[in-house]
Amino acid sequence: MSVEKNSAVELTPPERLGLAHCRPDLRLPMQWLLEFDRRLSQAVLARAEPIMAQMRLAWWREQLARPAPQRAKGEPMLQSLAGLDVMTPSLAELASQLVDQWEARAVDVIDGSSSPMPTPVVFSGYCDWLGASDSDRRHAARLAQIWLGESDDWPSSRTPKRLRPLSILALSALIDRQRKKAGSASRIVLPFRLLWHSLSGS
Repeated sequence: MSVEKNSAVELTPPERLGLAHCRPDLRLPMQWLLEFDRRLSQAVLARAEPIMAQMRLAWWREQLARPAPQRAKGEPMLQSLAGLDVMTPSLAELASQLVDQWEARAVDVIDGSSSPMPTPVVFSGYCDWLGASDSDRRHAARLAQIWLGESDDWPSSRTPKRLRPLSILALSALIDRQRKKAGSASRIVLPFRLLWHSLSGS
């Protein structure tokens, strides 16, 4: 089942590049998770009324807690979830954790604070699916900080190939920030860094 056919969320080219480097059996679940993260970010960051964002998050939490046949029939992401939820931990479980993380972010938006987020579920969930080692999880947590904009300190060591989808996501976010500060020549060169990283891991 293709998530693309059922989802109105459009992923960015770097996100699609990251998906291309996923282990084949994890590609569609990872795509769903990225698209769901985008949906929640739109709910929290794009709504003028914070209470509406919280209501939407509560709706998602309620739907995800239901057995698949009892979920809302008109929501494409719930329809595609039913055909993909064969992972351990389950995709629905990770999606519920993602709702919790975005709810914490919604509180920050309401009160104007900015507390550090835990390792995002997109990163920790992928590590769980891989059965990643402690070393890989530490590396992924560092990449997650970069993806969230909490650090610009790129690791000096080569990223393991199994974590390449996560490092592509992190580096693309870092490059976006760098391009906003760079001169015109650097803005042209920076995207090639992402392509080279996707091939070499460095």
